[in-house]
Amino acid sequence: MTQKTISLVSLLLFLLVIGGLAWYINKTYLNQATTKPQTGISNSLINETSEGASLVYLTAGKTTEIWLKDQKGKTKKIFTDADEAEKLIKVSNLALSQPTVLAITNKDAKATTGKLVKIDLTKGTKETLQDTFSCPLYWSITQDAAKITYIKFSNLEENYGYTLYSEQSTGSGQRKLFNNSAEIRSPAWNPAGTKIAFATSSGTEGQIRIANVSHQEVSLLKSWADKIVDWVSWMSDDKLVFSLRDIGSHNGQIETIEIGNDQASKITDYTGGEASYIFASADEKFLGFLVAQYSQQIDDKTNGQIFMENLTDQSQKAIGKASQLLGWLQ
Repeated sequence: MTQKTISLVSLLLFLLVIGGLAWYINKTYLNQATTKPQTGISNSLINETSEGASLVYLTAGKTTEIWLKDQKGKTKKIFTDADEAEKLIKVSNLALSQPTVLAITNKDAKATTGKLVKIDLTKGTKETLQDTFSCPLYWSITQDAAKITYIKFSNLEENYGYTLYSEQSTGSGQRKLFNNSAEIRSPAWNPAGTKIAFATSSGTEGQIRIANVSHQEVSLLKSWADKIVDWVSWMSDDKLVFSLRDIGSHNGQIETIEIGNDQASKITDYTGGEASYIFASADEKFLGFLVAQYSQQIDDKTNGQIFMENLTDQSQKAIGKASQLLGWLQ
């Protein structure tokens, strides 16, 4: 073999080695980068099969994280803002049809205003709905995430007190539905997205009221003397679940009431705080709620104990700590 032939063979071998290395690097590293889940969400986790209905909850600390816990106690983290430039300031309940949450985000984790974004927990995508949105005291979204309701407080004389609003999640069609000098708590859309239930008070009387959004009418469903209704949500279009306690007490009951029926039925008792973030699974077999000791109003930063109630056999278990429950994935 001549020297020239040897040189050509060596060159070919060198090119083959370089090409192989380039192929390996592209396959191993570059492809991994392009398939990295967006917005801190692990798509594989939420798509894994869980044991029955799973409770979705949020923990708030140095980072904000969204977790899933199924009936067997299996826990999965499905979101973290640890590596996100925009931090989660406030997160809504879960919209069941997608599943989706709305969130207010800002680079400053202590800000009181930010972008209103929609986070699809299955696809792992974010969509900005409003560039500026102030944090409400309480809020709720419809099952398709198309509409929001929220509570804001004003010191202005012409609009003093707590006011219940509704609007499209994109910011159009705002409606002022109800104003009260006493606190308005836990507004919640019915499954059809036509009515909003909320808790308030008049003097020492705890109340549940219903707002018909299209007619902009508010009616009193039921009142209780010397009681506080801390939280209310819908089990179906004609049934509510709520927490009730004596004024000044940290113990109470969780009850249900049907629209048009004045009689409430007790589900369970709770102790050691106020019961909030109450959500029933879509099949009405399970109930999740949080018991925490709040300094003033119910908030989404105070850690409390999560309870899961089996509505079939009336068994109850404590399943961990959280600062907010978001709802159920069926």
